[in-house]
Parts: sequence; structure tokens; C-alpha cells
Amino acid sequence: MFAVGLWLFAHVPLLLDPAGAAQKLEQLEPPGLRAEAALLLHEPSRGLDAVGRLPEGPRRLRLELDLKLVAGDLVGAERAAAALGEAPGWAIHSAWQGRAIDSARNRRRVRHFGLAMFAVTLAALALGGARELLKPSRETLMGAAGLFLASWLGQQGSPFGGQVLGLLGAALWALTHAAAAARRRVEPSGRGRALLMALVVVGLGGVMLAALSQVGPADLMARALGRG
Repeated sequence: MFAVGLWLFAHVPLLLDPAGAAQKLEQLEPPGLRAEAALLLHEPSRGLDAVGRLPEGPRRLRLELDLKLVAGDLVGAERAAAALGEAPGWAIHSAWQGRAIDSARNRRRVRHFGLAMFAVTLAALALGGARELLKPSRETLMGAAGLFLASWLGQQGSPFGGQVLGLLGAALWALTHAAAAARRRVEPSGRGRALLMALVVVGLGGVMLAALSQVGPADLMARALGRG
């Protein structure tokens, strides 16, 4: 792999100019070199096109495995890993990527669970609000102002930070609007208001869980600070 990296670096400035290298990716020959470059550039679809021109063998399976894993095709990556594990000398790489596939599948489950938490809580609050959802409220206007402010402040630090704060702010705004509508329509008691607040917290927690499942807490903080 080290020799491949040196070879790639000699042909195209992958580390110094990744955008320029991506534009010249189709010009790289042979197909194996193009597939290796696509893997380093995180361009799996373009790399898989080149893999299709390679002869059958462990190298083709290894590139297919790695590229499909980057593309999120976990079923295809699992099949390639099983086939690669039977090739002499490739059991370690197959097992290593097998663990990566399991980790990606677990993250996907967590993301789906978090989004389901948000969807269920928002649906419950929306059902409670009914027609009151069509009426703007003080909470809705304050939440909208907070959303724009959070997005703007996040963009000052890094685009990624702005996206994260914008996502969380939009989710919180939707939950707050639905909860305020439910409170006006139902006029709940103290326990009922506590339940509404709990639903908002659970829904926002689901969104945060889904976001953290895609980017680890350390990476999330580094990107939000503009260091990743």
C-alpha cells in the first residue's frame, strides 16, 4: 500500500490538490491506478467503474470491497469481504473491513432509531396541536429567530458548524411549534405540560443521536471548530 501511495503521489497531487486530481481522474491509466485514486478521493462510483475493467483476482476484490464500503453499499461490501477472505494472504484485510462493515451497520441502526424518535414525538405533538399548528405563536417566532441566529453564528466558525446548528435548530423549532400548538388546544395541567416538554427533549435527543451516529463526538467538535 505504501508503494501504491508513492506511485499515486507521483502521478497526481492527491494530497495537495484533491479538487484538481478529481477532475483528472478519468485520465489516469491503468484502471487499477484510477480505482486507487478514486478510493483516496472518496469517489466510490467513479472507482467502481474502473474496477469493472480489472481482471478477476484479489486486487479487484479488495478495491471492490473498499469502494463499496465508502459508498455505503454494505451488502455488496460484505459479499466482497467474504470472497476476499478466501484468497491467500487477504484474511486480515477482509476481517478488518468486516469489522468496519459491522460498525457502519450499527451506526445506520442508531441513525434510524434516532430519526424514528424524532418522527414519533413530532407526530404525537402535531396530533395534539391539530388546527392550532396553522397559527403562529410567540414560541414559534422566538424559535425561528433563534434558528436563524444559531445558523448565522455557526457559519462564522465553520460551514460544518452552521449546518449542525441549523439542523438542531430546525428540529427544535418544529418540536417547539408543535408543542405550543398542543398546549393551546388541549390546555393541559402541570403534568401535561411536563409531558409536552419531555416529548420535545426526546425528539431533539433523537436528532442529536442520528447526527452523532454519522460523525463521532470528537470529529463533530473538531469540525464545528473548523479544524476538520
